[in-house]
Amino acid sequence: MGERRLKGRYELQAVLGRGLATDTHLALDHETGERCVVKVLSLASADALKAHELLMREARVLQRLEHPRIPRLVDFFTEEDGPDTRVCLVQQHVEGKSLYELVRAGRRFSESEAIALGVKLARVLEYLHGFSPPILHRDLKPANVLVTPGERVYLVDFGAVRDHVPHEMLHPSGPTIVGTRGYMPIEQFEGHAVPGSDLYSLGATLVFALSGKEPAELRKQGLQLDFEPHVSVSAPFARLLARLLEPDWRERPLSASEVREALERIAEQAKRPRPGPRPTKPWLIALVALVAVAGLGNLLAQLATAAAPACGAAGRGRPNRGRYRGSHDTPVRVASVDGDAAR
Repeated sequence: MGERRLKGRYELQAVLGRGLATDTHLALDHETGERCVVKVLSLASADALKAHELLMREARVLQRLEHPRIPRLVDFFTEEDGPDTRVCLVQQHVEGKSLYELVRAGRRFSESEAIALGVKLARVLEYLHGFSPPILHRDLKPANVLVTPGERVYLVDFGAVRDHVPHEMLHPSGPTIVGTRGYMPIEQFEGHAVPGSDLYSLGATLVFALSGKEPAELRKQGLQLDFEPHVSVSAPFARLLARLLEPDWRERPLSASEVREALERIAEQAKRPRPGPRPTKPWLIALVALVAVAGLGNLLAQLATAAAPACGAAGRGRPNRGRYRGSHDTPVRVASVDGDAAR
């Protein structure tokens, strides 16, 4: 690029990423002494026409946004470079790693961590969707979620953002398709993104944080992503994820606010101690023991009473060996068991 300072102010220091028509650089702002991120588009590139439209839209939207978890717009300008023209968008730099980098490095989010992540992202979506018409990010994915060392979460890269009604998205060859495979729901693939499309992307991002697997790697049951074998979460959280990943956007939660509130309820329920056995008072233990002993005594007495008549009846009913009777049925002699006469 020759001179590595743009506008005499932004010194390009490192390449953060390359796209079809744009490069993203880490830069130093010599006016403020702060680091920044510069997205540079060369209008000489083959894909410049559509990329220029998207970059202009991104700058226009960022100018309207004031949210602590969206890096602010610093500058937007065009600069001539010989036969080439460069369009540059400058944003605040956030120190951290993308969610994609963290998970690929081996981190797996616990349920509580994933819920906290979901709440933070849902709040950003609440803000965006609260505009009229709603601002749709359309590319919420792990690579566009920055996590700082202090676990603050930022949503970045508004290159696919949409702030117009659907008919303004039309292109001579058909609807504009933007997004990332696996994180983009059916209606967005068809060119008709709605606020629920960002909620689908949120659900897919949380599944990635929990499992370490890209949505495209997971099997589907029909059109529904079969994520449950790959995550270990509570039943309420699994049900919410399933709703977020519904193929039909009408079956998903109605808003980012609903998602945030559901996540907060699940987190609150997880904090509540589970009911255990009640402690038994000593006097109650003694009373139960007395009742048990008394009941056992009564039972034995009843058994003895019932057994006595039965034994008598059994004795009268058996022939008495060695015994004979006189004329008045008076016993005269009784033989012992072994046959010796008893005197």
